[in-house]
Amino acid sequence: MLKKIRIASNIVKAKLLNQKRPLSVTFSVTNRCNLRCSYCSIPDRGNDELSTADTIRLIDEFAEAGAQKLSFAGGEPLLRDDIGSLIERGKRKNLYLSLTTNGTLIKKHLSALKDLDTVLVSFDGPQAVHNLTGKARVSTLIEDILLLKKNNIHVCTSTVLTKPTIEHLDELLNISKKIALQLAFQPYSYIWYLSLAKTKTDGLTPALGLFKQAIAQIVREKQGGALINNSFPYLNLIKDGINRKVKECLAGKRYCYVDTNGDVYPCSPMTKRMSAENAVKIGFPKAFDKIQQFSCGDGCLFPCYLEYNFLLRSIPAFRNRKRTSFRTRWLF
Repeated sequence: MLKKIRIASNIVKAKLLNQKRPLSVTFSVTNRCNLRCSYCSIPDRGNDELSTADTIRLIDEFAEAGAQKLSFAGGEPLLRDDIGSLIERGKRKNLYLSLTTNGTLIKKHLSALKDLDTVLVSFDGPQAVHNLTGKARVSTLIEDILLLKKNNIHVCTSTVLTKPTIEHLDELLNISKKIALQLAFQPYSYIWYLSLAKTKTDGLTPALGLFKQAIAQIVREKQGGALINNSFPYLNLIKDGINRKVKECLAGKRYCYVDTNGDVYPCSPMTKRMSAENAVKIGFPKAFDKIQQFSCGDGCLFPCYLEYNFLLRSIPAFRNRKRTSFRTRWLF
C-alpha cells in the first residue's frame, strides 16, 4: 500500500508541475530467446546486451531520475544468468517491478520471480494456437502459471490477438475461468497493423472485421466479470481497429523504452525508427532528456503505452475494484 501511495504522489506531482520525468521504464535486457514465435522478430536483431555492471548502473540511474516502475523485457529476460541480481537491484531501489516471459524458465528462476510485483506470461491460447506460433506445451505453461500463483506471485497473460487466437478465444477465456488467470490482450504486429494490415496475408493477421468482433467480445466478457486486465478506455480506443489517433501521448515525457544496447527511445515501436542517445555513454538522465519529439501519424494500438497515457494523466485507484484497479492499469 505504501508503494502505491508513493507512486500515486509522484504521478500527481509530475502532472501538476508538468514535469518531464521517467515514471515508468521498460528495459529490454536481451534479444535472445529460446523460442521462435512466428509473429516476433526480436531474436533476429542480434545480441548486443549490456554487462551486468552496466545494467545495474542503469537501474540505479532509473531510480535516481524518478522512475517508479521498471519492466524487464526482451527477448526472454530469464535467459540472462544475472536476472536474479537485476531483479534484486530493482527491489532494493523500491521500484514496482514487472517481467515479461514466455514461461519456459519459470521453475529455474522461481526464487528470483518472488521479488517481482507482476509476471506477465506470453499465452496465446490452447495448444492448437501455440503450435502455429512456435511456442511450448500449454499444459506445462499452465502448470508453471499455477506454480507462480501458489507462491503468491501475481501473474497475468500477455496475449497477442492473432487470427488463430481470435478463432480460439472462447477456449482461452474458459482456461482463464478454470484457473482464475488474468488476461491482457494486445493487437498483432504494430507495423503490419498500422501500414500493411490491409494487404498482408500471413495466416496470423486477422481481418479487420474479425478483430473488431474480438474486441467487442472481450468488452462483453469484461463487463460480465471476466478476468481481463485491459481497461475499458483502452478497449474503447481500439474497438474500431487500426489507425486510431492518440491524443496527449506521454511517451518520452513520463515513460520510455531502453533498448538492449542502452539506447533510449520514447517507446519500443520507435526503436530504430528515430535517432536515440545511449544511456551507457552519456547517462540515463541526459539520454532521457534528449528524446526527440515525434508524432505517430498512424496512431497506436500498444496496450502498455496507451494504458500508461490513461494512468499517468490521472490519479490511480487504490481500491481493489473489478474493472480498473491500480494493478490492472500498471502491469506492463
